[in-house]
Amino acid sequence: MTTHPLLRARIGISLVFSINGAIFANLLPRYPQIKESLGMSDTLFGLVVACVAVGSLLSSTIPGPLVRRFGARAVYTVGTAGMGAATVAVGLGAHPAVMALALLCLGFLDACVDVAQNVEGIRIENAYGKSLINSMHALWSAGATVGGITGTFAASQGVPVWLHMLVVGLIGLGVTVFGGWLARMPQREPLREDHHESMSLKAVAWKLVLPLALIAMAGSLVEDVGNNWAALYLNQFGGVSLGAAGVGYVIMVGSQFVGRWLGDPMVDRFGGVRMARAGGVLIGAGGVLMVAVPTPVTIGVGFALCGFGCATLVPGAFAAAERVPGLKEGAGVTVVGWFLRLSFLLMSPLIGTISDASNLRFGIAVLIPVALLVIFLAPALRTRGARQPG
Repeated sequence: MTTHPLLRARIGISLVFSINGAIFANLLPRYPQIKESLGMSDTLFGLVVACVAVGSLLSSTIPGPLVRRFGARAVYTVGTAGMGAATVAVGLGAHPAVMALALLCLGFLDACVDVAQNVEGIRIENAYGKSLINSMHALWSAGATVGGITGTFAASQGVPVWLHMLVVGLIGLGVTVFGGWLARMPQREPLREDHHESMSLKAVAWKLVLPLALIAMAGSLVEDVGNNWAALYLNQFGGVSLGAAGVGYVIMVGSQFVGRWLGDPMVDRFGGVRMARAGGVLIGAGGVLMVAVPTPVTIGVGFALCGFGCATLVPGAFAAAERVPGLKEGAGVTVVGWFLRLSFLLMSPLIGTISDASNLRFGIAVLIPVALLVIFLAPALRTRGARQPG
């Protein structure tokens, strides 16, 4: 296979990752306006937006069979079109029940797109013969950042939510179709449905896939702390005003982007296991620093360490799960993705409960046992069929 088709395929799937991050991120800054227009209480709004996580959990094992039956490109293309339609339905602001149903569909479709784009990305990575998945996830983060900026701008300009999301959806679909066309491979890898197929998912999952899912959950918890608690922690314990406290999230996601962009050559050189262990050390160091010496500078440094440390955990877990022997194509990614979304539903309430029982300092301290878990489970990334050294 020549270099040119592989480079074209890499660019194509990178576009798909980027636009997937951008679509939902465009909707998030519009939530306050939608909440106000529908007259929802904080409790009702919390229940409604939780439908995204519920929808993704309901997808269960569906994405893998869809990818094997129709192909990854068809799944992420149709799924992206559906995501655009769902966000428009949310933007119409008809009724809280309509918004809940639309967000449920959005979560379900996003889970399918996520599995499909990761399967396609790992297939291209295999053809390259070197790590690429981290840079793909880095571009997802970049797309989400751009989406948040454009969503905030549209809100500040008073653009109707439904019109804003219609434009985003149409652009997203166009980019996805173009990206999928670029990502086509001259020779597709055969689906893994050979004699290994007799090994059931249940028999393999608990031994090989579950530790990878736990690593992904650990990485997502670190992200969740940065997304939902960084600003509050900087305000309460760093004395930073609420208007400026958002810098904590920017530091965390920025360092994560850098870590993912640099992650592929580092994984190729040092191996996924060593990278995960180093990431666990950085997360633990960041957690200890923020809890033991909470000042604006130390909290900022702590979130930078955590963001860089968690950068390769989720992409690495996806890639290792897809290479677990004996599983059909997409099965490992589907399982890891399901557990990943479960963590999004559970982790913030857990941190909030700990904080209410004591204070947010103890809530942030969960980063320390999470770091130890990553270090302990890191050898799971050394799966049979992976290229990386130990």
